Amino acid sequence: MSSRFICASFIAVSLSLGTAPVAYAQAQSGTSSVAHLDASLLAFAAKWNLDERDFQVLYDEDLLAKAGGATKYQEFVAAADANDPVAALLAGICAAYGKGRPKSNQDAVAFYRRANRVPFPYAMVNLGGHLGYGIGTRRDLREAMNLYRRAAEAGNGFAMAEMGSRYITGIGVPKNVATGISWLEKSVAAGSPSGMVMLGGLYNSGSHVAKDHSKAMQYYRMGEAIGDHSSILYVGTMLLYGEGVPRNETEGARLILSAANSGRPYAMTIYGSHLIYGDGIAKDVAKGVEWIKRAADLNDEFAQITYANMLIDGRHVPKNIAEGLRILTGLVNENDSEAMCTLGNIYEFNSDVPKDIPAAIGLYRRAAELDDWEGIENLARVNAGGIGMAKNPREAVRLYNRAIDIGSASAMTSLGLLHLEGKGVPKNEAEAVRL
Repeated sequence: MSSRFICASFIAVSLSLGTAPVAYAQAQSGTSSVAHLDASLLAFAAKWNLDERDFQVLYDEDLLAKAGGATKYQEFVAAADANDPVAALLAGICAAYGKGRPKSNQDAVAFYRRANRVPFPYAMVNLGGHLGYGIGTRRDLREAMNLYRRAAEAGNGFAMAEMGSRYITGIGVPKNVATGISWLEKSVAAGSPSGMVMLGGLYNSGSHVAKDHSKAMQYYRMGEAIGDHSSILYVGTMLLYGEGVPRNETEGARLILSAANSGRPYAMTIYGSHLIYGDGIAKDVAKGVEWIKRAADLNDEFAQITYANMLIDGRHVPKNIAEGLRILTGLVNENDSEAMCTLGNIYEFNSDVPKDIPAAIGLYRRAAELDDWEGIENLARVNAGGIGMAKNPREAVRLYNRAIDIGSASAMTSLGLLHLEGKGVPKNEAEAVRL
């Protein structure tokens, strides 16, 4: 399961821990409802040193590492050509991340389709991720949701987490928070770190739920217990700031470094940022930049966007606007919605780059069409302010409500101001205060 495609926005009604710890205990003891692969798939998996549990608990990068790493890419391709679906999956992961070969999302999609010639839940989730975000292929939410549902009903915990995030945000399905939470709980019960991180994020952000760092930490600790590097990063972060636990900067820094040392680019980028700003960790700008550059060189979109912004602003690295724009434009061409919003903001606000409001609006619109809440919120802002277009407060209200549905807390503030001023909606001070 690609960690790139996990929905990061968590919108839900109040959720108690309920049976989650029990479900997690069941997962660890082997009594939970998990995916059972057929004998032929298990035989192919065993050839690459993989077993049934790996497809429940390992993200793409870790699955590839356990199977022998990118140096085996040519072996994966040869085996895929001989109709090995697990090898096709592994070749697809290499293509998607540029491991052992140049990065190509189009090739990744082709390999994932080959892996899905047999019912293969993990490969269904990866293909669904590309289809759901239009990465390397035409966007097709209907097919993506069909793949997620089939994989989830087969017991795959990553697919269950995707189903949960989709129902919570209303992307690809009618919004139904209760159903979404139920799927996330099933994901935790199946032992998937994805569900644990999502539920932890729900409480950590407090987006549409009462913020509860203690509950967030419980879910992150579940992921930490099975060695999930994302969970380790979040536990470390909460310890660093004393959220949900007594503050322990030494242990927090150790865990964040541990997550970064695992080679996960997101953790590497976060650790690098802590070093640059001396945020709870001894300041070392040069080392921080080195960590972020290493992560960007691993073809990670978040790291590349971070590094591109540094280049364009000349923050901590020599200023190189052309290179920063080149990186962002490449990501936009790969249909990366975060890069679209970043580049749009640069065209709209950065005084060192020629202002291009129509291009900015076009990028916001493309991101919004991919259900990116930041793109939707930017589009709402330009509608409300009449930036590059006639003012349209009604459309701004519609867009802000959609951004709130997907997970934007800042959209609530913006919508509240429209209620306060009576723009696009009847003036309502009480509603403005509530938001």
